[in-house]
Amino acid sequence: MPLVLVENERTVGGRYDSWQDLTGSCYHFPNAYRNLVQPRERFVYYRGVRQKEGKRRPQPEYFGCGVIDEVWRDVTTYDVASKRDWKWFCSIASFTRFPNPVPWRRDSGETLESIPKNLFGNGVRRISDRLFEEITARGEVTLEVHPKPLNSDIQTLHDEERIRAFLQLSTIDVPAERTRSVVSRLIRDTPLVRMMKELYSDTCQVCRESLHLPGGRQYSEAHHIKPLGRPHNGPDSAQNLLILCPNHHVLCDFGAIRLDPGALLIHPLHQIGREYIEYYNALVVATPQPATAQW
Repeated sequence: MPLVLVENERTVGGRYDSWQDLTGSCYHFPNAYRNLVQPRERFVYYRGVRQKEGKRRPQPEYFGCGVIDEVWRDVTTYDVASKRDWKWFCSIASFTRFPNPVPWRRDSGETLESIPKNLFGNGVRRISDRLFEEITARGEVTLEVHPKPLNSDIQTLHDEERIRAFLQLSTIDVPAERTRSVVSRLIRDTPLVRMMKELYSDTCQVCRESLHLPGGRQYSEAHHIKPLGRPHNGPDSAQNLLILCPNHHVLCDFGAIRLDPGALLIHPLHQIGREYIEYYNALVVATPQPATAQW
C-alpha cells in the first residue's frame, strides 16, 4: 500500500529537525515505522506549513513522489541496546518533484487524507492506491517504477547511497568534541570514523595495506589531516579524514611524511579538502618542501 513520507522543512521548536533526510535521495526514520517502509513501495512526500526562513505557506502540501529502494539500519544506532531507539535509512528511486505542490485540502475544504487531524503528525502513514493516483494526478506526474538496479562495482547501490548521504551530512566544519576523564582527550571513535573505515574496508590510503587480526577482523585508524585541537583546530569532517594503518598514522601525526593526493587511495565517494592537504604539508610536516601535488 502506498505511503506518505513527511519531510518538514522546520518543526515546532526544532524538536524533529535532526532527521537526516536528503530529498529524493534518502529518508531517515525511527524504528516505529520500520514495518511500513518496505522496498518497492510507492510514496508521496508531504510537508507542513513551516518553512526554513521562518515564513509559513498557506497550508500543508504534497510536493513529490518516488519509490522506496533499499532499507538499512542507521550505523549510529548499532550500539543502542533498545530496539525502539533504533533509526533507519531508506534510499529513494524514481523521485519526481511536482511542478506545482498539491494542497492537502480539496476545493470543497475536506482533506485529501481522511484521517483524524492528530494523525497528520505521523512521519510515515499509509494511503490507498486510489488516493496515491489522485495526488500524483493533481501533481501532474506519472510515476515510473524502474526495475531494481544492478549492484555497482564498488558496493551494492544502497551501500553507496548510504555512504554518500552520510558523508554529505558530515562535511560541516564542527569543532571536535572533548570528554573529561583524568585528562582531556579528543573523541575519535565517531559514527563518521566508523563509516569511513567501512568505506575503505580498513585499507590504508597511503600504503594500500590492511592489518588483519584474529577472527577475520581488520584494523585501521582515522587521521585528521589538519589536526584537531589547539593550535590547529582542524574540523571533524569527512574532507579532513584519512584512513591509515597504525604505522602511517604515527608518521602523519609526527609530520614525518608528506601527503601527495595523486598517490593516495581515494574512494569515488570521498572528497578530500585541498586546503587540509596544503596545510598539513606546509605546517605539520617536520621539514617543509616545495609542494608537487597536482589538483
